[in-house]
Amino acid sequence: GLVAKCAEAKGATVESLGPTIDGREIDFVTVGTGPRTCWIIHRQHPGESMAEFYAEGLLNRLLGLDGTWDAVAEKARELYTFRIVPNINPDGSSRGYLRTNAA
Repeated sequence: GLVAKCAEAKGATVESLGPTIDGREIDFVTVGTGPRTCWIIHRQHPGESMAEFYAEGLLNRLLGLDGTWDAVAEKARELYTFRIVPNINPDGSSRGYLRTNAA
């Protein structure tokens, strides 16, 4: 999956914010070394699955997961430390909920 690809990518680290009520880890990916921190979260509302596609595109661009590197992504990594959460609500996503978590 996406998080596993990021864990293997140069310039990225994967950590957990902690477990959910159902015991799933809430993973986040750190990219960049800049002085400004930018948190980007996806799928707060689990029914908004298109947000995870945005996370995939963003991480592909920042990390060059598709094999391409560009100057804009390089500059962004210099200016910012991104903390990207592809799915902040994995319990809700897994259960098929639209706007809630497991609680």
